[in-house]
Amino acid sequence: MCVTITTVKIMKLLIIGYSDIVRRRILPALENFDNLDIRIATRNIEKLGDEISKYKFIEGYENAIDSIDAGLVYVSLPNSMHAIWARKALQKGLHVIVDKPAFINQNDAKEIINLARSSNSLLAESTVWCFHDQISFVKNQLDVNGWTAKFVQSCFTIPKLPETNFRNNPDLGGGALSDMCAYAITPGREFFREDPCDVISHCRTFEENDRLIRDFNVNLTYPSGGVLQGVFGFAGEYKNSMSIIGEDFLIEISPVFTAPPQKDCSIMIKSKNKPSHELIPGCDMFQRFFHNVLQSLKNNSFDKFTDIVEKDANVYFQLGLKD
Repeated sequence: MCVTITTVKIMKLLIIGYSDIVRRRILPALENFDNLDIRIATRNIEKLGDEISKYKFIEGYENAIDSIDAGLVYVSLPNSMHAIWARKALQKGLHVIVDKPAFINQNDAKEIINLARSSNSLLAESTVWCFHDQISFVKNQLDVNGWTAKFVQSCFTIPKLPETNFRNNPDLGGGALSDMCAYAITPGREFFREDPCDVISHCRTFEENDRLIRDFNVNLTYPSGGVLQGVFGFAGEYKNSMSIIGEDFLIEISPVFTAPPQKDCSIMIKSKNKPSHELIPGCDMFQRFFHNVLQSLKNNSFDKFTDIVEKDANVYFQLGLKD
């Protein structure tokens, strides 16, 4: 069901980069927000063809940032370009959302997080899987039943990407670690609600390109005893799942990280060896994410997003994420 979402008073939203994720997920998610003035910056306006009539396009990223004096910027560019354009937007006093991974260089991350705080601007990373209704349902099950997660195991593997995809270019911040590190560590934030005390990871590269990380695995331990394990990569059969395990329960979610908005999700819950299945209606987790961001701007409570970026970045770089 489509629901019109009223946000803050008319806000300008500038999307920097007309990427595949912008076309497929972000613009459809924004269709029901009635108070957004959306503009898209691109460097290839002559290649848009009939698409140019669908939205307000601006040629050139610098021109686009110069064209707005207040509002929200969404950076959707190759990973190596995130820091450049997030910095420029924040220096102008704009609020900023960045595709995951927000930053692939630790010094950039520290500088831009500090810049967001000093300019009193929002800084968020669009890691949106945790905004899906199925995650809210799982957290409620944990709370209602008094269950405590002891182990979280995740797997997200996809077949090898086309050669032209920027994720195959290490100079653009490509590789499985940078692309999937958010999925590797954020389940710990969601289900253990504390920072890890021990971080172990192992990466493997492609034989034909030893600078490009093919896959990686992680093992994170938390002060209260929780353990987060995961396998992620670019060269395997598709799998997108998570298991949450406690002393007398098991919860399995699939798909978890990229659930389609129109597809119902089935969650398996087993307690004391008795399984049951719950069907969660499909929802648009990007829409839920944007609603949270816009509400935080309305309520002037957006510091929490910057705090999350900082906490997650601290773990990312312990995994070995670097330029």
